[in-house]
Amino acid sequence: MRTKLTLTVVPVAVLGNCLLADAVEPAVPIKAQPFSLNQVRLLDSPFKKAMEINKAYLLKLDADRMLWPFHERAGMPTKGQRYGGWAQKDCVGHECGHSLSACALMYASTGDEELKKRVDYMVSELAKVQAKHGDGYAGSVRPEVWKKTFSGAIGAKDYATAGRMYDGIPAEKVKEILGQADRVQIVSLGEPAPHARPETQFLCVPFEVELETGGTKSTKKGTAYVRPVYNQPDHWTIGGGI
Repeated sequence: MRTKLTLTVVPVAVLGNCLLADAVEPAVPIKAQPFSLNQVRLLDSPFKKAMEINKAYLLKLDADRMLWPFHERAGMPTKGQRYGGWAQKDCVGHECGHSLSACALMYASTGDEELKKRVDYMVSELAKVQAKHGDGYAGSVRPEVWKKTFSGAIGAKDYATAGRMYDGIPAEKVKEILGQADRVQIVSLGEPAPHARPETQFLCVPFEVELETGGTKSTKKGTAYVRPVYNQPDHWTIGGGI
């Protein structure tokens, strides 16, 4: 995360609302479509062996431990012991999402009902988390983190806190990124425009941020690159630039 750092969280939510546009038409005619995973079954081979090892690992992971921060943030009883490492940070939840995606893909590849049960359970727990928050939120990041981010109230001079909030980035790196600004806040998002390389399917979204240093305000401009998720035209992913 670069200067850009304070922007990394905010545009994801904002762009989600302003870029719900029609899917981008391919610049080059599509001559072939990929098979769905559930249309392919591997026979005995090193490939199937590798897949089975991956499946065993996914089922070995503890769903409740991955859901721990989601339950805790919602004020719900936690189950089991929270995972360590990355999962101990303030900005967490990534491993839970990765696991959900992996189990869904593995279920499509194998048809193993245990994987479907895992996905169904985790999704149902996240629905309970969302209901507990009562405002649509179902995340694993403390709500006050988002509030501080959106309001621009994160004091850039508190580099250590800002670093912990953004995936444990060292305080020195945060200071290098944010400079001496007291406040960094997005002030505008422009209209999406085609990327210079249409084959990437990216759209360019200009944005402008306001920085305040010692009572003096200045602005900086940048560009975010977004594109629709494959087969999900109303979902967008950021590919860089922020």
